[in-house]
Amino acid sequence: MLILKNIHVYPGTNIIPWDGTDAAGNPVKSGIYFCKITGAIVTITKKIIVN
Repeated sequence: MLILKNIHVYPGTNIIPWDGTDAAGNPVKSGIYFCKITGAIVTITKKIIVN
């Protein structure tokens, strides 16, 4: 698991870039990954496909 950001963001559209690397800085392999975004009231999980 890799934590991209652990910060407070304001309501609205926010962009958190990911360079396609794991926690050690190595490129991840092709496949399906999941991004979990947790807020005070809601948690959202989105699928990311890496080619």
